[in-house]
Amino acid sequence: MCLRYSLKDKGEIFLQKRSLKKDLYPGYYACSASGHVEYGESYEEAARRELLEELGIEGR
Repeated sequence: MCLRYSLKDKGEIFLQKRSLKKDLYPGYYACSASGHVEYGESYEEAARRELLEELGIEGR
């Protein structure tokens, strides 16, 4: 599993808060983009890929 927190320029961090309408853990904070590292992929590449796939954000 690959998990990486994304920091903005000012040192801020992106967090995802689950909807209050969710059955499981409503209102809790969760990992906004996570996934598995694919064969032959670095941790950095996996983090960028998951960020793009799940949030539509291109990482640097």
